[in-house]
Amino acid sequence: MIFKQLTKLTPAEALLILDTSKCSFKSLLKSTLMDLFLKKVLKVIRVKKTSTSGKSRILAYIVVGENFYSYTPLPHEMIFLHSFKKRNNIRIQFRHVIKSAIEQSGGFKSYKRFFIMRTTTLRASLKDGFFVKMFNLIILNENGKVLQRNLKLEVSYLEKELAQLLNSNEKKATELVHRVNGHIFILNSIDIGIFLSLIHI
Repeated sequence: MIFKQLTKLTPAEALLILDTSKCSFKSLLKSTLMDLFLKKVLKVIRVKKTSTSGKSRILAYIVVGENFYSYTPLPHEMIFLHSFKKRNNIRIQFRHVIKSAIEQSGGFKSYKRFFIMRTTTLRASLKDGFFVKMFNLIILNENGKVLQRNLKLEVSYLEKELAQLLNSNEKKATELVHRVNGHIFILNSIDIGIFLSLIHI
């Protein structure tokens, strides 16, 4: 199957179309960051640190990936990339990147309204108007309803195909994951831990 809609949208855009006001802040942030890892815009490195007492621990840092310089990010992705745009040779501890992204997003409502919903696809798929803005509503227009139906079909097929491949062909499962990138993190019926082991994040 050709995932026409999934490959055209970011995971955060797809989540808003699929779940409208029901998707969580955590799911939007997680799927966006993981998508950037899979697209090799960012990558995780692990560094062993030893304290003065001799105890060692492994810390996760984020650094720029091989596609960082050629990738054109959307506003809702920039909250994870902002610090690296200033100094692209730094490494930042994983938890600090998350904290900074949350601060820059302005919170859940702000992130949806002023970052994700400003993309071209979402503007063409959502109703606009005084009451929509006043009550911070997410209401699909006719284009959005068609897009939602197509996305549901693609997600349903993806879930079934991945479940089958995980039991029969791990190589093809990995290839399929890389075709849809961070959209695997919007699936409900798949164990995400399995995918993390496949893609080595």
